Amino acid sequence: MGIVNGVLIFGLALVFGAATRHTGNASDSAAGILAVLTFILEMAVGIGYIVFFVGKYGATPGKMACGLKIIRPDGSPMTYGRAFIRWLAELVNSFTVGIGYLIAAFDDEKRGLHDRIADTRVIRK
Repeated sequence: MGIVNGVLIFGLALVFGAATRHTGNASDSAAGILAVLTFILEMAVGIGYIVFFVGKYGATPGKMACGLKIIRPDGSPMTYGRAFIRWLAELVNSFTVGIGYLIAAFDDEKRGLHDRIADTRVIRK
């Protein structure tokens, strides 16, 4: 996900950078606007990527390659809404400096903080 997101944002930054340089008005305010737009686009691409793949397939391409799938406790498939909640829960994990992922190592069900918040499970297909 990071590679896909990085390539898209780098391409957009090049386009925006060329556009501000072409006008000859490449000022600090243009750079600030570019930074805000880049951040918004990066967040939108990241959210869209996770929510689309998890909502539609129950896994991101990386999880699919590893033979993993995200499901609900009753075995039902993921929805787009639940995928978004899981993404928000992973955002909470980033605030804990990844400790939420470490919880899975000591949990009997191997569920991280984001799985507990979103009420999901990761299984082998």
